[in-house]
Amino acid sequence: MFKYQLKDSPIEEIQEGFMEDYLRRLGVSKISSFLDSPEQEDELDPFLLNDIEKGLSMLYKHLELENDIFLVVDSDVDGYSSAAIMYQFIKQIKPDINIEYYIHPEKEHGIVPETVPYGVALAIVPDAGSNQYDELQELDERGIEVLVLDHHLVDQISLYKSDNVVIINNQLSPKFTNKSSSGAGVVYKFIQAYCRRYKLGNLYENYTDLAALGILSDMMLITELDNNYIIKKGLKNIKNKMFQALLNKQSFSVSSTTQPNIIDVVFYVTPVINGTIRMGTLADKANLFEALVTPDSVFTFSRTWRDKEIIENLYDKVARESYNIKEKQNRITLKTMEGICEVIEREELYKNQIIVYKTSKSNPNEVPKSLTGLVAMKILQKYNRPTLILRPVVEDNKTYFRGSGRGKKMEGFPSFKDYLTSSGIVDYAQGHDMAFGAGIEESRIPSLVEHANSTLAHIDFGTDTVDVDYIFTNDNLDTGMLYEFAKHIDIYGNGIPQPAFAFELMLQPSNFNIIGKKKDTIKISYGGVTFIKFRSSEWAETVEYNNQFPLIKATIIGRSQLNEFNGNVSTQIVIDHMNLEELDVESLI
Repeated sequence: MFKYQLKDSPIEEIQEGFMEDYLRRLGVSKISSFLDSPEQEDELDPFLLNDIEKGLSMLYKHLELENDIFLVVDSDVDGYSSAAIMYQFIKQIKPDINIEYYIHPEKEHGIVPETVPYGVALAIVPDAGSNQYDELQELDERGIEVLVLDHHLVDQISLYKSDNVVIINNQLSPKFTNKSSSGAGVVYKFIQAYCRRYKLGNLYENYTDLAALGILSDMMLITELDNNYIIKKGLKNIKNKMFQALLNKQSFSVSSTTQPNIIDVVFYVTPVINGTIRMGTLADKANLFEALVTPDSVFTFSRTWRDKEIIENLYDKVARESYNIKEKQNRITLKTMEGICEVIEREELYKNQIIVYKTSKSNPNEVPKSLTGLVAMKILQKYNRPTLILRPVVEDNKTYFRGSGRGKKMEGFPSFKDYLTSSGIVDYAQGHDMAFGAGIEESRIPSLVEHANSTLAHIDFGTDTVDVDYIFTNDNLDTGMLYEFAKHIDIYGNGIPQPAFAFELMLQPSNFNIIGKKKDTIKISYGGVTFIKFRSSEWAETVEYNNQFPLIKATIIGRSQLNEFNGNVSTQIVIDHMNLEELDVESLI
């Protein structure tokens, strides 16, 4: 079941300029930069970053001396994007310089000192490193200079300070107002400053697309004018051939392969790269990064498919392999979820206010370590309960459980992470409010569950309350308004959510149609608007049952988008939630 309510600042009335009003309510400071196009003045000066001059001088010195450089590739899309920017930029201005890079075999982060070879003069750490005091000290003591280009929060107390270590971080830069830049964003600013300082023209613009990819993949706020400028500019001119190949591979899903929008990148490119980082072998990850940093590969590869020889270039090959890894991840996740749900149902774990699931290698329903966070999110979505997935780790002859937590914000429950920390029961909970890593002694797990059942008893996690921007009925269904919000789908992202609409409609069976090869797609037509729900056999059965009645009350929550077919453009509502209620016509007379 679901409930819905108008947001605190809903769209109040149908009128011209409602799109501008919507953006204004979200706190967008310069509406023209989103509805029209951003301007150069929206972009922040990279020299506002603290210690930028020290970092530029450090890199310039090592490039001039042609010293060996070591590059850390952090384990997420932002990490791959930021490292790829730096690698390509250095190679473009110093093609013969030796750059060794390290790719984490697991989903780890930051510097691993033992992987930094002796003889390296400079280590560059994009998208990580600010909080690694001990690791930075170790490299410093080995005589290796370190350039950190990061965006993560850092405590001044734990900040490593040395003439041989330069940390450039937007969070440590009071004058750099964009605190929602990503690792790739900070690296992009750094190479922009390098080009200006050493008169290399606009060379940095070759990597705007990768900067946009990193910013979007790390879910940074697009309401920041600086981010919006980079995103819009980067997505209008995709130069990286691996990025392009990933778009081409999913041409059936994205709105455009040449000028994708934010949703295209976040829903169809980012997950494929993440899939390789989570589930791929070390060779798969290396192939992906190699393709990202190779501007013009001439190599071709042959494979046989359905008795036919197919010739692929490097980028198409890696895109196909990465997509297949993502599909494999989906299959493993689905199979894992089936086993876990059986345990949750059998042991009635869903009756607790939080779900704690213990996994291990001896468990037939083991959750692969690389999928811990993803599976925790799936369980949260299915059971509407904050979820911890933990696995055993033996330390000092004592068994601890470590893993991932996922939750959702509710009234009275703003942070699952802080709730666990304040309980005094867990060893740690570190990360974001609703997505984090956690650890607890095994003997304390029952106490944690009991504590949650007691202190969270007043919160109804089982009911989804959806905030909507406007409520339509049969009397006020306005296709013009829906069209306008659908037309601007390219601006939606973190900070500018796609508006959610509620529809309270009295419908007849003739308004409903079950379509598709498997007869599992619901199509509702009413008032010039099409409502659509793909691949939902359960809902299709509900529709067929309700079509026995002459009048049906449909409550629908959905998002507006444009559908183009045979040259005709129409407004379409993608259904997120739906409830159907049969009505007795005689009782309404």
